[in-house]
Amino acid sequence: MHRFFKLTLAAAAALVLVSNAMAGDADPLHQSTGFDDGKSAGWLYQRNVPGIMWVDRHLGHTAPAIHHVQGGANGSMMFQRRASWLQPLKAGLPVRIQLDTKARLVNFLGSPTRRELVVELRDYDNPPKDHPYASVWTIVGYLDAQNLPGWRTWSVTIADPKSLTLPEGWGGYGAEDKKGLPYLPADRTFADVIAGVDEIAITTYQPGYMYGSDHDFDLLYDNIEVGVVAR
Repeated sequence: MHRFFKLTLAAAAALVLVSNAMAGDADPLHQSTGFDDGKSAGWLYQRNVPGIMWVDRHLGHTAPAIHHVQGGANGSMMFQRRASWLQPLKAGLPVRIQLDTKARLVNFLGSPTRRELVVELRDYDNPPKDHPYASVWTIVGYLDAQNLPGWRTWSVTIADPKSLTLPEGWGGYGAEDKKGLPYLPADRTFADVIAGVDEIAITTYQPGYMYGSDHDFDLLYDNIEVGVVAR
């Protein structure tokens, strides 16, 4: 029994060393998930919407994937707030956001349509007047079951997170002009929002646009990555 006890302790110690080594190998500046354990990896689903959104163990690229099926909807949205996912964005280094999607159905009033796939980075600290947050956003792709079937990989690279101006292809949110189009308030910069980012949204809602609840969706999201691309 004494010898067995010592061997058990040795095995436990070896397991701890292996676990620590694996933890040490994890790169805090690269976060990714394929939802392989059947869990959402901290991704939250669209708020206050009665649609169905879940981790589907049977479909994906490869399975599982987040699956959103909903009729009579305005749009589709997911959020990420975990500090680990935000850390690559706050490193001040070039960073890429990437994901796979499959549009099985995107209809408006019963007819095929397409919706923009937007990545929005939100800063809830010191929000602008009459706005819940300041944000920067860009269109990374399109969800279109008719013209863009099958799995698609979309990505955007932020080459300079410390830029004081919006990079080409990016918009801002936190103020509106006379036409209601959003822009980044004068006292906020692209770098400010990135450094203070509190939430990543992957969404079909483009800031400045209104959407009726006449859309039908059958969408899959998989292989989401947020990672520094150069050191």
